[in-house]
Amino acid sequence: MTVQIQNRDTLATTPLKEHALQIVEAVYDAIDTEKRIRDIVRLDGSILTIGEHSYDIEKYRSLSIIGFGKASSKAAQTLEAILGDTLTGGIVLDKDPLACKRVTVYQGSHPQPTAHNVAVSEKIASFAQGLTEEDLAIIIVSGGGSSLLCWPQSEYD
Repeated sequence: MTVQIQNRDTLATTPLKEHALQIVEAVYDAIDTEKRIRDIVRLDGSILTIGEHSYDIEKYRSLSIIGFGKASSKAAQTLEAILGDTLTGGIVLDKDPLACKRVTVYQGSHPQPTAHNVAVSEKIASFAQGLTEEDLAIIIVSGGGSSLLCWPQSEYD
């Protein structure tokens, strides 16, 4: 998703305004979820590389995604495209969810958490508790995650 300012010609009336528009486009480029993930995640045969860390996914029983935050479903979609059939499933909670093929995506509220957020948070916790050292999970945490993934205070008392 490369953002290009549609009315650049009418806005860039001075060199300073042109420079400001270049900065705005650079910022959008820097926060492009799909681009950032494609920059750091690679799958070459059975070797999954995320940044500087590599994992032989054949050594794991499953490969899943757990995510929460306002960019989590876009990140999950991108990871699905990279990982293909090696991805066994997952669960994501997003404010404005995008459909995924292998990952179950839930819509939550933001910025105020709701009982629905708590219910989905319980599903995420249950999913995570079902994983063992034989499973590999990619965890996606993005902005808004603390409102989306929530647990009542009374649970910790």
